[in-house]
Amino acid sequence: MTTSVLPRQAQSQATGLNRTILSATVVLTGWFLLVVSLAAVGAFVAPPGTAPIAIAIGVGAPLIAFFAWLRLSPAFLHTAALKQSRQIIRSRA
Repeated sequence: MTTSVLPRQAQSQATGLNRTILSATVVLTGWFLLVVSLAAVGAFVAPPGTAPIAIAIGVGAPLIAFFAWLRLSPAFLHTAALKQSRQIIRSRA
Protein backbone atom coordinates (compact mmCIF):
# COMPACT_ATOMS: atom_id res chain seq x y z
CA MET A 1 0.00 0.00 0.00
CA THR A 2 1.38 3.41 -0.93
CA THR A 3 0.49 6.76 0.49
CA SER A 4 0.19 10.00 -1.37
CA VAL A 5 0.87 13.35 0.16
CA LEU A 6 -0.99 16.28 -1.31
CA PRO A 7 0.59 19.73 -1.17
CA ARG A 8 -0.97 22.14 1.24
CA GLN A 9 -2.73 25.07 -0.34
CA ALA A 10 -2.75 27.06 2.91
CA GLN A 11 1.02 27.44 2.93
CA SER A 12 1.14 29.11 -0.46
CA GLN A 13 -1.69 31.42 0.52
CA ALA A 14 0.04 32.29 3.78
CA THR A 15 3.21 33.21 1.90
CA GLY A 16 1.27 35.56 -0.36
CA LEU A 17 -0.50 37.02 2.66
CA ASN A 18 2.82 37.59 4.47
CA ARG A 19 4.25 39.28 1.37
CA THR A 20 1.25 41.60 1.17
CA ILE A 21 1.46 42.47 4.86
CA LEU A 22 5.19 43.12 4.50
CA SER A 23 4.59 45.36 1.48
CA ALA A 24 1.90 47.32 3.31
CA THR A 25 4.15 47.69 6.36
CA VAL A 26 7.06 48.97 4.27
CA VAL A 27 4.85 51.46 2.40
CA LEU A 28 3.21 52.80 5.57
CA THR A 29 6.54 53.08 7.37
CA GLY A 30 8.05 54.94 4.41
CA TRP A 31 5.08 57.32 4.26
CA PHE A 32 5.28 57.96 8.00
CA LEU A 33 9.02 58.67 7.89
CA LEU A 34 8.54 60.98 4.90
CA VAL A 35 5.78 62.96 6.63
CA VAL A 36 7.74 63.24 9.88
CA SER A 37 10.88 64.41 8.08
CA LEU A 38 8.90 66.95 6.04
CA ALA A 39 7.26 68.23 9.21
CA ALA A 40 10.67 68.54 10.87
CA VAL A 41 11.94 70.86 8.12
CA GLY A 42 8.72 72.91 8.15
CA ALA A 43 7.26 71.79 4.84
CA PHE A 44 3.72 71.88 6.23
CA VAL A 45 3.90 75.48 7.43
CA ALA A 46 1.83 77.81 5.25
CA PRO A 47 1.71 81.60 5.38
CA PRO A 48 -1.32 83.03 7.20
CA GLY A 49 -4.37 83.36 5.00
CA THR A 50 -3.38 80.64 2.52
CA ALA A 51 -4.74 77.13 2.17
CA PRO A 52 -2.65 74.38 3.79
CA ILE A 53 -2.09 72.47 0.56
CA ALA A 54 0.90 70.54 1.92
CA ILE A 55 -1.22 69.13 4.75
CA ALA A 56 -3.94 68.14 2.28
CA ILE A 57 -1.34 66.30 0.20
CA GLY A 58 0.10 64.64 3.32
CA VAL A 59 -3.33 63.34 4.29
CA GLY A 60 -4.76 62.71 0.82
CA ALA A 61 -1.80 60.98 -0.84
CA PRO A 62 -1.96 57.83 1.35
CA LEU A 63 -5.70 57.58 0.78
CA ILE A 64 -5.29 57.90 -2.98
CA ALA A 65 -2.45 55.37 -2.92
CA PHE A 66 -4.56 52.95 -0.88
CA PHE A 67 -7.51 53.08 -3.27
CA ALA A 68 -5.23 52.82 -6.31
CA TRP A 69 -3.48 49.82 -4.77
CA LEU A 70 -6.84 48.30 -3.88
CA ARG A 71 -8.04 48.71 -7.45
CA LEU A 72 -4.86 47.49 -9.15
CA SER A 73 -3.64 44.68 -6.90
CA PRO A 74 -5.66 41.45 -6.84
CA ALA A 75 -3.51 40.10 -3.99
CA PHE A 76 -4.20 43.17 -1.87
CA LEU A 77 -7.93 42.96 -2.63
CA HIS A 78 -7.92 39.27 -1.68
CA THR A 79 -6.11 40.04 1.58
CA ALA A 80 -8.52 42.83 2.48
CA ALA A 81 -11.54 40.66 1.68
CA LEU A 82 -10.08 37.76 3.65
CA LYS A 83 -9.44 39.95 6.69
CA GLN A 84 -12.90 41.47 6.48
CA SER A 85 -14.58 38.06 6.26
CA ARG A 86 -12.59 36.83 9.26
CA GLN A 87 -13.68 39.87 11.28
CA ILE A 88 -17.31 39.29 10.32
CA ILE A 89 -17.06 35.65 11.31
CA ARG A 90 -15.48 36.56 14.66
CA SER A 91 -18.15 39.14 15.39
CA ARG A 92 -20.90 36.60 14.68
CA ALA A 93 -19.39 33.94 16.95
